Amino acid sequence: MNTTRKPEQLNFAGILKLLYQNRKSGVLKVQSAEGELLIHFREGKIINVDMPKGQEWIIGQYLTEGEVLTEKKLLKAMRIAAQKQVPPEEVIISKKYMSPDVLRRYMDLYSREVVLPLFGKVGLVCSFVSDEPVENRWLPPVSVPFLLKEGEKRAREWPLLSKRVPSPNVVYAKDKSFISQVVKDGDTEGNPLFSEKMDPELGANERIVYYFVNGKKPVKQLSRASGLDLFSTYKALYNLENKFMVKVVSAQAHEIEKKNAFVPIVIKGLFYLIILGAIAGLALNRPGPLQLATGERDIDIDLIIDAQERLGKRSAEAAVETAFLESLDCPESLQLLAQKGLVEFSAVGSYRLACDPARGYRLYPK
Repeated sequence: MNTTRKPEQLNFAGILKLLYQNRKSGVLKVQSAEGELLIHFREGKIINVDMPKGQEWIIGQYLTEGEVLTEKKLLKAMRIAAQKQVPPEEVIISKKYMSPDVLRRYMDLYSREVVLPLFGKVGLVCSFVSDEPVENRWLPPVSVPFLLKEGEKRAREWPLLSKRVPSPNVVYAKDKSFISQVVKDGDTEGNPLFSEKMDPELGANERIVYYFVNGKKPVKQLSRASGLDLFSTYKALYNLENKFMVKVVSAQAHEIEKKNAFVPIVIKGLFYLIILGAIAGLALNRPGPLQLATGERDIDIDLIIDAQERLGKRSAEAAVETAFLESLDCPESLQLLAQKGLVEFSAVGSYRLACDPARGYRLYPK
């Protein structure tokens, strides 16, 4: 009688654990219905997560959806990268389209977003080859034990979360009834995130996601803007909805909103303010719009400069508040935020940052 047993086939989590424990170096190829994913290992540590050449550069989509890179700059970077035969990341950094820290943040988000869903899938075809791994210098170290822990949690909780949030295109808005409870009447500066009535059980992820919820961004874009993977964003929205802080306003984001999402908010705001400044100049100065259109007189440049300055301050305040939410502490300085690409360097010379116990921070003009 044959007593030999057929070796048990390892699942994705088992393969990762085996490669990590045996300090393997090489490339793990994972084939699924969505395509092939390459995970590069060096001595058991993940140093790169990438798609094979010829497939779409997905990180570019993450950057545009997160509103840190415009479509125009993305296409230009990819065109230059193809001409010079270098990775698009190198072009983005060399052209100073964003800071290295911001790029690393989105590389880390991308790696988690494409690897974590594999823990709950069946029918994966995995093969490991001892080829020389290619390191991605823009990807922070990926902890295999962290992936194993998060992957197990995702596989266990995802079915429940996906019932509450059925699609990444669902649009949420802040529940006005909740806001009215924590913001004083007539207090336009009130922020429920810093209210004493805020539930202390809410974590940093919930606070960050709540900050970006605006009734327009679909869940996928909320995820990109907040720097969280979809699983963490789904879980944050699940908790916020249970506390009646947010509610679904649309099951599908409008196409026009998706298109506009590629344009950074600051650039859109500046464009609109310049137009409003020009209109205000027409209303306050004679002889009228006809002479302005024919070039017989100039636009009041002071109005445009004032509009730009007001926008610059609001942009700096939004960036500081985002940084505050991420760490739940006052940022060290505007200079540090500028180096991370969160604040324009012009704001460093225009404003002074000071911590405020009530709000968390305060900007003062220099």
